[in-house]
Amino acid sequence: MNFNVLKDFLYIINFKVYIIIILSVIATYICTIISLVGNMPTALIGIAVVFPIVFSINSAFQRRDKALEHYGIINANLTSIYFAHLNWPKKNQPLKENPNIVKIIKELFSFIKQDLITSSSNNTNKKEIYDSFLKISNKNEKLRNAGVSDGEISRINNWLNNSIVSYEKISSISDYRTPRGLKAYSQIFLHIFPIFFAPYFASLNEVISYLGYIVAILYSSVLVMLSNIQNNIENPFDNVGLDDINLDKENRFKNLF
Repeated sequence: MNFNVLKDFLYIINFKVYIIIILSVIATYICTIISLVGNMPTALIGIAVVFPIVFSINSAFQRRDKALEHYGIINANLTSIYFAHLNWPKKNQPLKENPNIVKIIKELFSFIKQDLITSSSNNTNKKEIYDSFLKISNKNEKLRNAGVSDGEISRINNWLNNSIVSYEKISSISDYRTPRGLKAYSQIFLHIFPIFFAPYFASLNEVISYLGYIVAILYSSVLVMLSNIQNNIENPFDNVGLDDINLDKENRFKNLF
């Protein structure tokens, strides 16, 4: 087995896994001792717990993929703006001042990163981001003095608009995640599950010795680890989960220019 695979598997095992396992085993033991046994509808586990967690995981991965897509769009459009500032001014009509567009774009990426990884409702980062967009817009207009045509200016401003739209979409992904009600529902059912199904696990001990404890451990482990996976990918920008987006690595502009 690949060591990295084992390492990633162990990452999703935390103290909550052991707590739920202990609760499940204790409840099963008590039901076995007092002969409180019975057949339970195991399909209820899938409907009440597994389905909501898996739905949340799938939704979180979709948000992560969308975030990567929009961050790539921001990279592509800002890079196109940089190339336009670099190559489109006419040689016989040079810009009177250095647009310094690289510095502005790098600052913009820094502000976007800070906005995405910060959970605060403070709008300071967003103001800095839009100030940077405004600076780029002003620099675009100054290209007219360098002989860049109105049509070309329109194309550059369209790239800027695409960057703003993608920023707003990726910012919304950062601000709004799994519905709080669904998350609370999943967590509550996850914690009452070991006690609620203890009579069923105890009934398995009557078929094969200790089978009920083994099944209780397996069910509890799987459910809690699924919950941990969901928590790890809930916020793709917090640098906590294994699959979080590395904004520095994905920042092509910063790494290349």
